[in-house]
Amino acid sequence: MPEINNFYKHNNYSPKINFDFSTKAVNSIFILRLLFNVLICVIFVTLIIGCNADQNLNSPSRNSEQSDTISKLPERIISTTPAITELLFEIGLGDKIVGDSQFTVYPPEAAKIEKIGGLVDRNNEKIISLHPDLIIFPIEDIQFKQKLLQWKIRHLAVDHRSISGLLDSYEQAGNIFGGKYLTKSIEKRKEFEAFLQDCKSQVKNLKRVRTLIVIDRQHGTGRIENVFIAGAELFFSEILNLAGGENAVSNVDIQYPKISGEAIIDFKPDAIIEIQTMPENNKFIEQNSRSDWNTLKDVVPAVKNNKVFIITDDYAAVPGPRTPLIIKKIRSILDECRKNL
Repeated sequence: MPEINNFYKHNNYSPKINFDFSTKAVNSIFILRLLFNVLICVIFVTLIIGCNADQNLNSPSRNSEQSDTISKLPERIISTTPAITELLFEIGLGDKIVGDSQFTVYPPEAAKIEKIGGLVDRNNEKIISLHPDLIIFPIEDIQFKQKLLQWKIRHLAVDHRSISGLLDSYEQAGNIFGGKYLTKSIEKRKEFEAFLQDCKSQVKNLKRVRTLIVIDRQHGTGRIENVFIAGAELFFSEILNLAGGENAVSNVDIQYPKISGEAIIDFKPDAIIEIQTMPENNKFIEQNSRSDWNTLKDVVPAVKNNKVFIITDDYAAVPGPRTPLIIKKIRSILDECRKNL
């Protein structure tokens, strides 16, 4: 025990003192030892009582603080992505969102929520001014997490880079609030999992369609260039598998590789699906996009067989609760392509 050792040092006590071992000396030594042992016991008990007293003095504030943290459920949530916002609405927490991504378009009620910018142009001053007591953000946004730690704002990191991560985020959010919200989150997760299991059963014996998913590219140039595609370790690869396809770039581990038109020739996709979130009824942009692809008509099977598809639905690029919709849409596209394989 450090306290006892300090006592010895403070009083310069040394066990090497020499004594006269006469009878009187022995009695004296016995009495001295007895007194010394009593003194040690008194000091020891005093130190223990003192330590307990210090702990008792500090305990109420700590316990009170911990109790407050547990008992006070968040009432002011900031969501940093459309997918997170959709998930919160899905489990009944939409009315607690006070800040949201500027790119959120669903559900319609989200339009009334204050916007904090996007992931790359987030307005930190706006975030602080909204006085959030919970911020939910993507797990890969490490720099933002450091800011939240500095600001001492409660936060939750969710992983929407995979379907399993998306499923986990249901209960992650539900667990914070408990009660009806946790019940709802578990219910929604089970519904999602049942849908996924059904998809796997339906496509189990189907011939796979080699598919290229284009996430972004330079449009309207009359050629295909600066193309960002879904790599093998990405959300869209899982979607393709569930829809009866396979990623044409399964050997590329980068999440969003940037490739050239020449690389697309080498991949030889049987189908090309381009994800574009564009204004509704903007057919002009879609027509230009198709014209760009025609430059590869003689060298890429998907273009040659007129199997280039452009998906413009707002849910297509949102890894959230509406993911089953994009799986169904791609499944219908690949079923059509499969007829000609």
